Amino acid sequence: MKVKNNYFLFLIIIASTFKLLFFLFAEHPNLFPDSGGFIQLAQMISNFNLSGYNGVRTPGYPLIIAICNMNLSLVVAFQMILGIFISLLMFKTTYLFTLNTKFAFISALTYLFYVPQFNIERAIVSETTATFLATASVYFCVLYILREKLFYKIFISVILGCFAALTRPLFILLPFFILVFFSVDAICRKEYWRRYVSRLTTMLLITIISITSWSYVNYKNNNVFTVSTLSGLGITNAVGGFMIPRNDQFKEIRDIYLKHRAIVIEKTGTYENTIFQAYDEMQQVTGLSYVSLSVQLQKMSRLEIIMQPLFYTKHVIDGAYRFWNPLADRDSRISFSLRYIPSTISRIGILIINILFILGIPILMLIGIFKKKVDLNRLFFFIGIYTFVFCSSIAQGMVEYGTNRYSLPYQPITSCFALISTFYLIANVYQSSKIAKLLNISNLPIK
Repeated sequence: MKVKNNYFLFLIIIASTFKLLFFLFAEHPNLFPDSGGFIQLAQMISNFNLSGYNGVRTPGYPLIIAICNMNLSLVVAFQMILGIFISLLMFKTTYLFTLNTKFAFISALTYLFYVPQFNIERAIVSETTATFLATASVYFCVLYILREKLFYKIFISVILGCFAALTRPLFILLPFFILVFFSVDAICRKEYWRRYVSRLTTMLLITIISITSWSYVNYKNNNVFTVSTLSGLGITNAVGGFMIPRNDQFKEIRDIYLKHRAIVIEKTGTYENTIFQAYDEMQQVTGLSYVSLSVQLQKMSRLEIIMQPLFYTKHVIDGAYRFWNPLADRDSRISFSLRYIPSTISRIGILIINILFILGIPILMLIGIFKKKVDLNRLFFFIGIYTFVFCSSIAQGMVEYGTNRYSLPYQPITSCFALISTFYLIANVYQSSKIAKLLNISNLPIK
């Protein structure tokens, strides 16, 4: 893609310099409580032996650790390189829709200087890898709709989406979203149906095989056909806030959970992650294996959901709120202490961008439909992106406690399309003004 001025070059220089300085002077690598699970699976992949694995983690991110020869500092360096490419992909995606280098540059900077993102880049967790895969997947999908309709571009998009799903299971929606869009696009263009069916079948088979193959590994090792056996602990982490002593079917593990919940709430003010504090005692008392206990926790949690659907609905809404609001989990004393001011400012910026995404795209679609000046490809794609991210925000609240950390891999996508929709809205309001000339609206690629 040719860019008419030096903004893209400036971005490469700024991003590379910033990442290099951060890598040299920041303490790294940073180990999170869940880092051990990734490292364990990476070691098994390195040894080409998955027998007996308990299925907690999916293989996408551990494969990266294994490729880096288990060198965690090298993993951090690799993640920072991915961070540079994420910014470049954001620039290109925004530019393709707006032909405006200023907006594209701003779009890229929203990732580059978002403090939680570059803190995550030095941690041994899967977010950065998942962010890159998801952003690249959407970028190739954009290339497919805005440039020549070359099949290999949408094919690459689906492959990257599958890798994203095997890195973070929440992205299991991504390849299917791409397939739905491909189908809508093919129908609108009245593509020859035999070619369409053969291409769709190929991509659908790849998607299903990639996801079910890892589920089959878990089935062979644990007799449970699932992408991750962590689901039992995750759903308990979701419903634990409204769990009460009532049904004695799961009395042993329920009472242990309630005991630890009281302790965790007293210490932290929230019940989040209580299950991970209570798990060891549950295993000791019940004598169940990890997988068997996870299955029991899942059954117990489903019973709570059935018996208290209103509380569960409230939890899902709260989870979605935390997904979209970067300040939701922040203590005000931390947010406005001098040390955390840069993080707070960047969080406020992303909150504004999220609001632009939530409101801007629906308004833009309504204006386009009302004025009958809408490119159907773009319309369906914008609706698809909007639906995909919103469904993901709800899904994470349904299966986990739900925090803003879950939204980090989606942030480049929401930032790009928030700024693209904002640019289009400005174009519709100020087509004949000085603002239009400043933003190069004459180059606007919209009907």
